[in-house]
Amino acid sequence: MNESLLIEIEWYGPFLMGDVLNGNRKIFNKIGLYQIYGSHPVNGGDNLLYIGYTAENFRARFRNHHSEWIKHEASEIQVYLGVIWSDQQMPQEQEVLFIQQAEKLLTYYSAPPYNSSLVYDIRLSETFKEENIRVINLWEKHRLPYEVSTHWYYSDCWNSKRDLIHPA
Repeated sequence: MNESLLIEIEWYGPFLMGDVLNGNRKIFNKIGLYQIYGSHPVNGGDNLLYIGYTAENFRARFRNHHSEWIKHEASEIQVYLGVIWSDQQMPQEQEVLFIQQAEKLLTYYSAPPYNSSLVYDIRLSETFKEENIRVINLWEKHRLPYEVSTHWYYSDCWNSKRDLIHPA
């Protein structure tokens, strides 16, 4: 098996929408991933509604989300913001690629009700080419798992005919 690409995400929050739109924290001007939590008519309160990413900055992305759909939500939402952790400076193109790959993997595993793509099959993405990816969620990850990976999805065992349970 090839070496894994390890993506570590530092999560911060929760923040209210007004905090992100009008606050002065440095993280609001960063790029990264985000989780949106709120009430869902079937799943109840404090439900993970949406996972997304921004290559611009959180403030600009949430201005767009707010004007399109968040302002119509029945209850106040909370957001968690995630940035890629690295012990050295990485080129922005690489950081955006890591963000996109992490978003796709987290969306696939978490299946938030407001996400419509990549919930059923992570191979639907043309840019999801690296098979051995591990995403580690650190700090204020809220309801996300600590770790997700593509290892089981591409496992030879998982994709075999499972000979031990089929009659000979």
